[in-house]
Parts: sequence; C-alpha cells; structure tokens
Amino acid sequence: MVLFSLNSLSRIMFKTESNLTLYRRMRLSLVFGVCIVAGLVGLLTAQCDRNDDIDGCSIPFGLHTPFKLRFTPSCYKHDVCYFCGAALGISKTTCDDKFYNEMNQECKNVSRKDVDRQNLGSLFCKVFSGSYYGMKFFDSSTRMRLSLVFGVCIAAGLVGLVTAQCNRNGDINGCSIPFGLPLPFKQKFTPSCYKHDVCYFCGAARAISRSRCDAKFLTDMENACRGIGNSQDREKCSKWANRYKGAVRLGGFLYYKKKPKNWCSESWVSGCLP
Repeated sequence: MVLFSLNSLSRIMFKTESNLTLYRRMRLSLVFGVCIVAGLVGLLTAQCDRNDDIDGCSIPFGLHTPFKLRFTPSCYKHDVCYFCGAALGISKTTCDDKFYNEMNQECKNVSRKDVDRQNLGSLFCKVFSGSYYGMKFFDSSTRMRLSLVFGVCIAAGLVGLVTAQCNRNGDINGCSIPFGLPLPFKQKFTPSCYKHDVCYFCGAARAISRSRCDAKFLTDMENACRGIGNSQDREKCSKWANRYKGAVRLGGFLYYKKKPKNWCSESWVSGCLP
C-alpha cells in the first residue's frame, strides 16, 4: 500500500513539471512525508489536543515541513482514533480514511501563496497529505519507527550521477542525507553509495536487476565494516549497513532507471557494477 502510494505521488509530480530542479525538490517532499511518521502518534484527550504527552504532527529534529500546522488538527484526531477506536468498534482503516479525507478537505483552503511555486499550492498540499497518510505501516515501537525513518530518509540521497572512480562527477553527493542529518557511518559507506548509484543508472542496460544492485550495495558496506577494529563498533556498522540497504529496498524503486543514462556505455562504468 505504501509503495503504491509513493509511486502514485511520484507520477503526479512528474506530470506536474518536467524540470529536473523541481523534481529533486519534490522528491524530498516524499522524504518529508516519510519522516512525519515518527511523530504521528501521541496520547490525547477528549478535545484531541490537550494532553501534555501530545505534540501534533511532530517531525523528528524539529524539521519544518510544509502544511504541518494545517494538518495538526487532523493528526490530533487521528491519534485519538488510534488509541480509542478499537474500544468503540472503529477500525484502523476507518481512522486512516478519516485522517486522509480531513487533510484533503483542508487542502481546498490552500492558496498558492502557501508555497513558493505558483499554481501548485493545492497540489503540493495533496502530495503532502498523501505522504502523511501513506506512512502508517511502520512498527509502533518508537525506537523501531525512528530507525526506519532514518533508513527511509537515506533513500532520497542515494542516487547521483557518477564517473570513473564512481565518485568524480559534480552532480553526485554520495550517501547524502536530507537536511545534513549526521547518520552513523555515512562517510564509511560513501564509496558503496557511489557504486550503487551507477548500478541504478546503468544496471538495467546490462541485465543487472535492482535486487542485485542492492545486494552488492550491502556486501560493499559490510566489507567496509570489517575494517573496523572495535567489535562493538563493527557490529553497529553492520546494523546500519542493513538499514541503508533497507532504505533503498523501500524507496529505491523510484530511482532505478529502466532507460540508462547516455554515459552508461563509457568504459569506466564496468568497474562500478557488480
């Protein structure tokens, strides 16, 4: 359901504007949506917003997300529905549908001045409402939810244009993380990310599947972890390698290119592929 939601949003965005800069910005909107999941559930009271434990549509690290304030009342009600719905015979699906419908209703009140891009105010709002709505498959454990959020956020920055040593082109930024979040082992995994980027751009033309690209990505990261002397740090590195790999398995389908880039035929590419 979530993958379908993300794919649908991606299609909407591509149809809206073909400009690459806009695509990159809108791609991050999906990440914003994914990050929201860490704060969607809190303990609420009768008026949906008065308990000290709640914080609305909270975003990790206090990141600013468009339409957060608009959607906060909907988040409050959705939290109450999750905590109390079962006792009242209300299903999770009913809670989620009500949440989505209320956000979309709020989007009707959005004007283009709400965002920086003309004529896209309402569309952007609906894109974000879909992102909020689509992220409720995560484990309810706070710690697990956050680890998954970290992982999924990585996916936004894993793909870039690369060259001879898989890292020289000015367009790439390695294992980039939105907002510069300092995720563990980012620097150590960067060479693996470069190779993975090449694989996503050029693999299809050489009969290399996305699964194979991702498997090689994990192998490369685990090999990097083996160079760590401290056993505890080595174990942590391995766990993060699996999170990075999990991120691309979840979100990477948006970036695996069936149509290769024109530079994929160059001789250096083979050295970056499985």
